Amino acid sequence: MEELYSFKRIKALAERASRDPAGFWAQQANLISWFRYPEKVLEGNPPYERWFVGGLTNVAYNAADRHLEEFPNKVAFYWTNESLDVKAITFRDLYLEV
Repeated sequence: MEELYSFKRIKALAERASRDPAGFWAQQANLISWFRYPEKVLEGNPPYERWFVGGLTNVAYNAADRHLEEFPNKVAFYWTNESLDVKAITFRDLYLEV
């Protein structure tokens, strides 16, 4: 089975995005939560293109909050201080502390 983040897979994704940017990003848009789904993925031409026209999303919600109900005790990230002490921060911790 091919690894999720293998060089081969990343290269194939980059090539697909280069061949069909609007199609590629339309597919990626389905992987996140939207408060209002975009009417258009891409409008205009470089350097004046507009992406996800009419869409409304929230990066913090997509990165953390939407995982809270299903995975409250799953580690969201590991925090390390200057003394190299490591603390696991769960999605619940993140929600309560941030």
